[in-house]
Amino acid sequence: MWKLRRILLSRKQATKPELADLTGLSVVTVNALITRMLEWGEVTEDGTAPSRGGRPSARYAYRYGFRKAAVICAHQSQGKTVIRAFVTDLGGERLWEKRDVKEEIAADSFDALLDEAVRRFPDISLIALGLPGEAWNDLVSICDFQALTGTAFLPRLRERYGLPVLFENDINAMVFGFGLRTGHSALEPLAGVYFPGNYGPGAGFLIGGRLFYGMEHCAGEIGELPVPFPWEELDYADEKQVEEQLTVLLLSICCLMAPDEIVLYGEFVTDALAGRLEEAIAGRLRRSFRVKITASRCLEEDFEKGMTGLAGKEMESRLAGLV
Repeated sequence: MWKLRRILLSRKQATKPELADLTGLSVVTVNALITRMLEWGEVTEDGTAPSRGGRPSARYAYRYGFRKAAVICAHQSQGKTVIRAFVTDLGGERLWEKRDVKEEIAADSFDALLDEAVRRFPDISLIALGLPGEAWNDLVSICDFQALTGTAFLPRLRERYGLPVLFENDINAMVFGFGLRTGHSALEPLAGVYFPGNYGPGAGFLIGGRLFYGMEHCAGEIGELPVPFPWEELDYADEKQVEEQLTVLLLSICCLMAPDEIVLYGEFVTDALAGRLEEAIAGRLRRSFRVKITASRCLEEDFEKGMTGLAGKEMESRLAGLV
């Protein structure tokens, strides 16, 4: 079933003979599986393929709306929290979206948006949260929104909506989305660093096309790395101070990970700063390898694209239970 589903997800539509050729399954097996998927509503019959002589073959299309996710993305902007809520399907199509801005975040801050999403799409099968923190099982161990830390937040959402909940760190989602948007090679390690301003920075690492989480999802918590200035005292308006701070920080990432590229997110980050950092780090590494430093102005786009992709992967993995 999984082979067949993956082929249909990627090709959008195919005939039974094509599916048999692509999966290595017999036509009899493909026929049985397609019959089951038709009953579930996972695929639909979509006309016939052009005949090459003989009876035309029916064509079957994957119905991406078979599973939908409600996605929440929250990030800091000019001292406030910007929340983007949207509903996406297995094909990544956005079916609904809404934006909100809040001064403070509490455990129920996302309820109104999620209530509306579930009301509009009662068949939502997943809630996906992109937030500035880390979660392991039911424990939100670290979060810039202090009201969400502990073991109550995630179980509360699951109980309220009766749905599984995916919690993803914001910079993890951003770097995943950057990789998707730019077509970054899965063969080359990619790092991302986000400077929210009000809080210390966080990092995300994409290795082999997959996010690297480390123990209990704590990889990328770089706020405690030794740097010249405490993050709460850093003057982001002082270019020299910022450049010195970021050179040390990014050099640590380069020495440990040796990424092909590091993408930077932050209101103060410019192309000129990225260029100076790239040269400074190349000099410190004595040209053993050269890392590309990129200043991204696509924080929201990368964040939302990343969360869309990660929600899609989670929904796909949960389809494995359908056999």
